[in-house]
This record gives sequence, structure tokens and C-alpha cells, in this order.
Amino acid sequence: MVAAVAAKAFNAAKHTDLGFAARWQDNSKEAYSTGLANAATAFDNYAKSRQGKRRGRAMGMPRFKSKRKARLSCRFTTGTIRVDTDGRHVTLPRLGTIRVHEPTVKLLARVQRGRPRVLSATVRHERGRWFVSSQAEVKRDLARVDRPHEAVGSTSV
Repeated sequence: MVAAVAAKAFNAAKHTDLGFAARWQDNSKEAYSTGLANAATAFDNYAKSRQGKRRGRAMGMPRFKSKRKARLSCRFTTGTIRVDTDGRHVTLPRLGTIRVHEPTVKLLARVQRGRPRVLSATVRHERGRWFVSSQAEVKRDLARVDRPHEAVGSTSV
């Protein structure tokens, strides 16, 4: 709910003269939506903590995080996310080709068979390098069990 309100306010303000109006089209929309979603989650956690609806220790008011100290990351949920055939690179919208942290050979084989659906890709900056991690949904066939009427585990009285 909060994210929708923040996104609506951002969309209304992006065409006005707020300093970034000339540059917002040069960047991916995912960078802005990731920041808005993270801010909305932080304020929602704070509000739930104040109302006693959130378990755990009390949350403080969200604070500004410096670009120098915070982990730089952005989550891509829309657009074409393509796994390259070399097994070490992914192509993302507006960014181009980026090296991945782990080999994508298995994901590439499944993509070529048409089985998974890539849900999102998160780009993060760590120790001077950019990395991509992806989240995919794979449909699997249900495996029949050998003995469906047998109990698993022990029953203690």
C-alpha cells in the first residue's frame, strides 16, 4: 500500500523540475522502484513495530543511508532477462551484459528447454565488482512415492 502511494507520488513528480527530471529517463525504472519498495518496507516495519504488530525488538525510524556505506543493489523484475550461452554472463535491460557470481549452465539448459520462468535479477556492487543473482521458478513434475500408505518417521507413545 505504501509502495503504491510512493510510486504514484514519484510518477507525478518526475516530470516536474526536481533536479532529476532531466536524467530520470536515462536510468532504469527498476532503480527507482527498488528504492521506493525498500523505503516502503522500512516505514511499514517501523509502523508495525510501534503498533505492537511486529515480533522481535522494536524498530527505529528509518534513517538515510549514505551511498558510500550502504550496499549498492537494484532488483530487476520487468524486461527481458537473458542468460548468455557462455554460462557466466546475463544480459539485463538498460545495463547490458553482466558477469554472474555462479555459473549459469544449469539455468541456461533449462531456459533452452523452456522450463523455468525468471522472476527477477538482483544486481549488487561488492568489493569493486558488480554481480548478478537471479531468482527463477521451475515447474517440476510430481514424483510418485513408492509406498504411499506407509508412514515416514517414528511414532513414539
